[in-house]
Amino acid sequence: MPSSSRPADHGKTSVSATWARLLAISWILVAVATGITATASARTGKSLWWLNGSVAANVAFSVIFYAVFVAVIRLAMTRHGRAPHAGAAVAVLLGASAALDLGRAGGSALVVLALAGAGLLASIAAFAGRQNHN
Repeated sequence: MPSSSRPADHGKTSVSATWARLLAISWILVAVATGITATASARTGKSLWWLNGSVAANVAFSVIFYAVFVAVIRLAMTRHGRAPHAGAAVAVLLGASAALDLGRAGGSALVVLALAGAGLLASIAAFAGRQNHN
């Protein structure tokens, strides 16, 4: 069996290869789209809250923000059984982050809310691919 189709040894539950790929690709697209939205927001003068400080603060918040995306993508790529849980949690946090911007950068916040919803739906769908290994 090819190594990409073998589940990582994470206890008794893993995500099937197909669902793991779907989840990883979905979160890669959400991360890229969030970056594009943040850049567009900054260029219009209505930055998202996590990009509204000095250059050093912007870099620090961006690294922290994207580290969360990378963690979900990594869990999905290793077919970890908790990847759908992590994806759902990150989607909720992304939605909460967008809610902070509704009054200040409403258009960008709505786009980020839609991205959070897409990530949440992909994470919920990935629960269908969970496999028990007894």
